[in-house]
Order: sequence, then structure tokens, then C-alpha cells
Amino acid sequence: MFVSSDIRQLNPYKLIKLAHKTFAQPGENHHIAAWRCYAGLVTQVAEPLCHALEGRDRFKEIEGQGMNNIAYVLDSETTLFRAVELQIGISFSPIYDLVGSPLIEMIRFDDMHSLFLDEEALRDGLTAFTRFDGCLKPLAGKIVLVGGDGREPYHSPLISIADAAARFQCCRPVLDPVFVEPDDVMSKGLIFPGALKGLQFRIDSCPPMLVA
Repeated sequence: MFVSSDIRQLNPYKLIKLAHKTFAQPGENHHIAAWRCYAGLVTQVAEPLCHALEGRDRFKEIEGQGMNNIAYVLDSETTLFRAVELQIGISFSPIYDLVGSPLIEMIRFDDMHSLFLDEEALRDGLTAFTRFDGCLKPLAGKIVLVGGDGREPYHSPLISIADAAARFQCCRPVLDPVFVEPDDVMSKGLIFPGALKGLQFRIDSCPPMLVA
């Protein structure tokens, strides 16, 4: 296989030779096979590669015009999951601002992404938290997802926000009232049916709510 910064500049005879070795059928006329395979090579390999190179060059052009990075931010309290812009740079200051704390903890989302969150978000009086399928402990507060391994510089996520959301569950403690059943009898006598007997605790969970 050959590698070139611009395949369109390669010598066509070299492409013919490569195409014949790669695509020629047994017994086929050498010249006919070579030109047929060369045409196939250009259609199947060269043109798609050229489009990819043009797309890469266009991306670099846009990036050079000041395109910002994107981060995904999940708020455990509201369950809202949205994309926000971050200024390009190697500083973590924008992430501190999103998390709302200068003390941040990093957790690997996968091999190409990282999560940042408040290191002290798990505190007394917690009313909501988030479960992430790649972490045993609950996460709280605002959770920021960016591309990269957690070191500077970070970059925009390489996955969609919907794919990222599938790995989270937003949780909230809930108290349900428990009422006396008609046949409930207490040691001090009969309690009227429908009277409040107590409160039952459970954890309610739901997927993040995506915000356009």
C-alpha cells in the first residue's frame, strides 16, 4: 500500500503497476487489465482519499479561524445534558468554571474521553447524583465530558451527545407514603384504614435530558 499527501500527484504508471498487481484477474490481457484496474483504483481509492484530504484541509482552515472546542455538561440536579463552547487553549480554567470548583477530579470515560467533576461534590445534604457505568461510586454536581486523556490540551468529544448520555443515569432519593391497609392491626388496637403508616425510601433514576 502507498501513502501520499496528495494522491492526485502520483505517477499514473506507478498506479497502473500497483493496480495490476492488486486487482488483475487471471488470464486477463495485461494492458486491458492494467487500465481497467487503474480506473477502478482511482474510483475506489484515489477519489475517496482526495475527498478525505480536502475535508481535513477544510477542517484545519476552519480551526485556524478561531473555532472553539465543545464540551458536554451534565447537571446532576436538573438532569440536563448540553453542549457548550470552550475557548481554544491548554488551560483548565474553563472547566473549573463549568464544574463550579477549583478542586476537580478526573475520571476516564473511555480511551479517548475524560470526565471532570467537583472533587467535593459528594457532601452532606445531597439531593441528587449520577451513576456512570464506568465508575463504581456515584458522581454529583456538574460533570464535564471532553476529548483527551485528561491531560492538556483537551479537545471536543469525538462521540455524539446522545451516545454519551446512554452511559449515565440521573438519580434522586424519593420518599413514598405508606398507608395502613384494612387488615393492619397494631398492638394498641385497630388503626383506621388509610391512615399514614410511614414513609418508604427508594432511588428514582432516569436518563439525562438532552438540550439542543
